[in-house]
Parts: sequence; C-alpha cells; structure tokens
Amino acid sequence: MTGTSLAALAESGGEDPARQGLDQILDQAVALLQGKAPPGGLDCEGDELRERLLAGYRYILVDEYQDIDQRQYELISALAGRQTRDRDARLTVLAVGDDDQNIYTFRGTSNTFIHRFQQDYQATVEYLVENYRSSAHIIAAANQLIAPHRQRMKIKHPIRINHSRKRDPSGGRWQRLDPAAQGRVQALRVPRDAIGQAVVVMAELSRLKALDPSGDWSDFAVLARNRATLDPVRAWCHQHAVAYRLSERDGSGPRFHQTREACRLLDLLRNKPNRRCQAATLSRWFEARFADAQHANPWLAMLAQVIAELNCVWGDIAVPSSTLIDELYEFATDAARSEHGRLTL
Repeated sequence: MTGTSLAALAESGGEDPARQGLDQILDQAVALLQGKAPPGGLDCEGDELRERLLAGYRYILVDEYQDIDQRQYELISALAGRQTRDRDARLTVLAVGDDDQNIYTFRGTSNTFIHRFQQDYQATVEYLVENYRSSAHIIAAANQLIAPHRQRMKIKHPIRINHSRKRDPSGGRWQRLDPAAQGRVQALRVPRDAIGQAVVVMAELSRLKALDPSGDWSDFAVLARNRATLDPVRAWCHQHAVAYRLSERDGSGPRFHQTREACRLLDLLRNKPNRRCQAATLSRWFEARFADAQHANPWLAMLAQVIAELNCVWGDIAVPSSTLIDELYEFATDAARSEHGRLTL
C-alpha cells in the first residue's frame, strides 16, 4: 500500500531497521486510508481514496488480536472503515484472539482492544474452547491458574481438550514415558538462590529427556521472569555441552541478507540492476556455484529455499533484478535459523 521497500530499510543501517521503519509504514498506511496523504498521481481523497486502495477487498482476518497496540488498532480501524459514513463501504472484520494470552504489554499491547471489539464492530462472539495441543492435565492446570482473574472474556467458558482426543491419556505421551509424574504438571521444591534453582530444573529436564530416546533438547524450554535468572541455566548448558538459543535475542545474530551465501546472490543481482531474470536461472546458478558446498550449512539451505519459493511464485516469468532483491529481503525478514536440537531459554 505504501510502496515501501524492505530492501531499502534493511540497507539503511541501524540495529533493526526493518523494525524501526515499521511504525512509520503503519502511520503512512493509516494516513492513506484516512485520505490525509494522497499519493502522487491520484486526484482523490477521503473515502474515495480508501475505496481505490482497497478495491476488491471485502474481508479482513486479524489473528492474535490480543497482541495489537494503539497504532495497529488504528490501522485495522482504517482498513475496516469503522469511521466511514457509508456502511456499505465498510469491510467485514473477523478477529481471533485470546485475552488470556496477552504477553506483549511491554511494547504497548493491551487487552482493551479485544475487550471492546464487539462494541467497535457490532460483532458476534464465538468461543473457541477446544484445545488441540495440550494434554488434559495441562489444560486443567491452566484453567485453575487463570480462574482467579475475573476480568476475562471466557469466565463461563473454560478450555477443554478437543473431542477427538477425549479418550487419550490425561497425561499425554508422558503418562506412559514418565512413571514418576505421569504427565502431571509439577511444582518442584527449589532453593532460594538462582544457581540452586537452575541445578534442580536442569536435573528434572535431563531426567525427562532420558526417558524419550526420540527426543532432543528442542523439545524443552526454560521460562523465567527476567534474563538474569537464566544466567545459571546458560552456565549449566555450557558445562554440559547443551546447545541453546535465547528467544529474546533471535534478532541479535547475523541477518540472512548479511550472510556470505546471500550476499553472493545479492551481488549477482545488483551488478545488473536493469536486467530481467528468471528464477530458473537462479536455480542453475545455485547448483553451479554451490555444487561442492556442505549440505549442513543452514544459510545455504535458506538460500536454496528462497530460490525455490521464487520459482513457485514467478515460474518462467522474467522479472527485474530489483524485484528479486526485494523478494529476498522480505524472505529474510521472516526467516529464522534452524534451531533443531537446541534448548530454548
């Protein structure tokens, strides 16, 4: 809608330029939808401009609605045309969210928005209470833990296990694997100090891991109130040669577009900015350039993936190199390194 290039944002410098530029993109989009900043070449404004921008769109689906902030709320309102006088010009909005799961208040999100969604859009509420992921023991513990919070939308609608799993063991697979806890949620007695707590927690995780020959450390995670509490856990991992990943630092490592593998493709495309190129040509280039490369290289696997996706999208169509560069940066924005076998902290 705004015509912003993620490639330009990524190359503009800064610790996280794509994230830094997101707020500006959202503000520009809201201004356009409200008819306050018509782009060059359009001689319309207000509702007419919004209608042109959204031509053909009738429905909006917003997932994780409990995690939106004020700026995102304004964007959704502008897209839906909540303030538009012509009711026929308004889009239909479907929001999916769970006010029990708002964990991003530190960046300005609020349950206020999901609580007032019904009023904002005269919406009908449907309660999705079947859990398709957790065991019955975990669901029961979660319901008990959240019950004291009375300002919730689902007070009269507790979560339950989905119908097709009702006859499954209440402890899931751990009911069979773990003769001690049998899949129940445990509260361990731990020392007051962080080091002692880390030792107890990792001893329990090591016990569980040993019970499942097919599992690895990526099946486990350690959550803590703050980063300092996890320092002894990290030390334990170093001492016992356990690979781990720090979830809050997922963006602190090298970006895909900064890797040697991706830069080779970017250099190839930048050297001929006005040339049109087929994705199939990139596939042949990849096969020739990296024929002897190690297959375990995760960055090389990501490069192969982005080229494969370009083939799916563009096929035999020759597109400008600049378009392919933008596609690569968009892929890099969403991509993450494989964390197979790593404990999450």
